[in-house]
Amino acid sequence: MSEKYLLLSGRPGSGKTELLISYANMYPESTLIISEEYTEEHIQKRGLSNLVKVISAKDIDNVNILDYSTVCIDYIELFDKAFIENLLTEIIDEDIRIIAVSQMRASNYSVMNNIFENYNKELARSKDVN
Repeated sequence: MSEKYLLLSGRPGSGKTELLISYANMYPESTLIISEEYTEEHIQKRGLSNLVKVISAKDIDNVNILDYSTVCIDYIELFDKAFIENLLTEIIDEDIRIIAVSQMRASNYSVMNNIFENYNKELARSKDVN
């Protein structure tokens, strides 16, 4: 997996969102958090700087994604697959890092939704064609 993409996976309550908050607080003006579970106010109560922009998927058209160097996706399972695919397609050639959070299956500790696995395969195929 490219260093451009980071998938944080773990069991519920293991601190994945807190890792996103810590990262975003280090780079508050260049990090965008997209969350369907938490509002900006809720994440700020958990320690997020008020300089970090938090939006939901429905508000994506209200921001210029290219203004950010990192986009954090909190719980990719809560997003429509087409939304995630469109987001990745939009930034494929841009210098933007994606950090996504996913749940881990308790039964075998496997990642529930590795959005980057198929994306990286498609990216490799498209580069082979060109």
